Amino acid sequence: MERKKNHKYSFSQIITKFSQFIYLSVQGSTNNNIWESASACSFNFIFSFIPVVMIILTALVTVLRFSPELLQYVMGFCKQVESIYDFWPLLENLLNKKSISFFDFILAIWVIWMARKLFLSIVKGINFIFRTENKRKNAFNQLLTFISEFALVIVFIIFIIGTFLFNKLLNLPMFDFLRSNFPFIFRTLYNVLASSVMYFMFFVFSLLSYKFISGTNPPLKICLFYAFLNTGITFVISFFLNKFMNLTNYNVIYGTISTVIVLLFKVYLFFSIFLYCAQMVYVSQFFDNLIISQIYVIQHKKRTYIENLLCNYLFNRPSFSNLKTKSVFYQSGDIIYKEGDDSKYVYYIKNGNVTETTGNSTITYENSCFFGEITGFLNTTRTSTATADTYTEVIKINTPSFIKIINQDHLASTVALTKLSQYTKSEDTISD
Repeated sequence: MERKKNHKYSFSQIITKFSQFIYLSVQGSTNNNIWESASACSFNFIFSFIPVVMIILTALVTVLRFSPELLQYVMGFCKQVESIYDFWPLLENLLNKKSISFFDFILAIWVIWMARKLFLSIVKGINFIFRTENKRKNAFNQLLTFISEFALVIVFIIFIIGTFLFNKLLNLPMFDFLRSNFPFIFRTLYNVLASSVMYFMFFVFSLLSYKFISGTNPPLKICLFYAFLNTGITFVISFFLNKFMNLTNYNVIYGTISTVIVLLFKVYLFFSIFLYCAQMVYVSQFFDNLIISQIYVIQHKKRTYIENLLCNYLFNRPSFSNLKTKSVFYQSGDIIYKEGDDSKYVYYIKNGNVTETTGNSTITYENSCFFGEITGFLNTTRTSTATADTYTEVIKINTPSFIKIINQDHLASTVALTKLSQYTKSEDTISD
């Protein structure tokens, strides 16, 4: 006899779910080597920084060569980064160039090709987290890369023009009195606006990356939350770094490349946070799937004593919220399925014991065990009969959904293949 049970989460269950989320996020980040992906993104940023700025400056000079004031403003921007690279010769050459040669065209293609390294590393890092790396053709990744590159160029051009117009607005005669008597307010207002625009760009970049580059179409509210979290953490870390890091201390150690070293460190922190938040988006989107996968391998994976205690505490009494699962109760002696039935479901024992009988052989399953999945993998009818030994509560998981979950986790797939191999050997032994 079956009776459905509706679950309401207590405070302790909410704490457990949050702990499960943190555990899965940290474990996923470690398994996916997001720190190495962040390093790749950081180094590619350094290599792509000059090509990207060259593309932006070329576009600006080409479009705005007839606006001397704006060009002067762009030159001021170049002075701010001249410790990294002197872009003035490029600007001067662009201003004086009247025609484009074949060599210029080849050079432009090379600059674009070098700039794509950053975006391609970002796409690869996110695809690896969301398990979509092998599902997409390389041509699609390349298309995403060029779209991202083009979007970044457009956004930066808008940003530079926007800050220029705001600066012009503050210099209008109507603000002369305030500007002369309260210069600090104007400088603060300008810096706050520039920082706000920059962090808004970070937010939009993170949101679009999580939503579209991931390839799994996570819910918009999840992407918004973690894009905001990524931007907020980046702001806090940048604030303290700028407050306590003295660049002159590093000039003594690294010399003229100290600016690049410090920039590389800041960029690495940003990409580490960005990718870790991407991992949390993945865990949030597939939380119940990952819980099931974790439970399925918990008895088969070798762990330290502390890890076993933690896993037993977190995953021996799971709660499923998003999957279409059914919590079902059976009395002692009730038949859960019998030989010849369709393998529509996989079962997980929350409480009680179940005995599976095949001919003269029996297998007993206890709390926190899965059963009934093998014939589901093989897409055949049941070859055994499962009976509840005691008052038993089980969770029924749709077989196609369970197979999809197992395929998401390479370790769970390995466990499934091992059990399938053992089942096949036992069937061969019986037939002999």
